[in-house]
Amino acid sequence: MGPLACAASSTLAEPFPYCWPLPACLLSCSLTWSKFCIWEPVNAKSNWVKVGLSLGTLVFVWIYLIGQHNEDNLWYKRTNGLE
Repeated sequence: MGPLACAASSTLAEPFPYCWPLPACLLSCSLTWSKFCIWEPVNAKSNWVKVGLSLGTLVFVWIYLIGQHNEDNLWYKRTNGLE
């Protein structure tokens, strides 16, 4: 087997040729967790760029929505003669 192969084999990967993009180890480990397929968990390191973009987007959307809400309230009050 190839360099990324592991002891766990998948029956899904057997019909595909060796040059198929996903080796048997990745297929078998994605279907069931195996003690033979070990890699670093996805959330072991924080991706600070994604965290920053997410928080920045969140703040921008809240500021935009609050401003839109205030603008809609002023329009409502003007059209109904409450102001």
